[in-house]
Amino acid sequence: MHQWLVTHKTLGPPIQAWQDHRAIARPVKKVATVSLGVVFCLSIFMNLPWWALTAQGVILLCVAFFIWRTAEVP
Repeated sequence: MHQWLVTHKTLGPPIQAWQDHRAIARPVKKVATVSLGVVFCLSIFMNLPWWALTAQGVILLCVAFFIWRTAEVP
């Protein structure tokens, strides 16, 4: 499974960048951020309780902060 992932034409380069440089490419950061927003919007659409939305929002903001504070691929 590991070999398939790292040699995959789409999934492999971001994994390799992380393994080699502990870095995330800017396009990957953008896709991840949009994905976080979509997940949160779906949660709102599903009418989750306010406490669940708050907890999820805080966690997703922490994840976004980590993503954007991580170095970019050289």
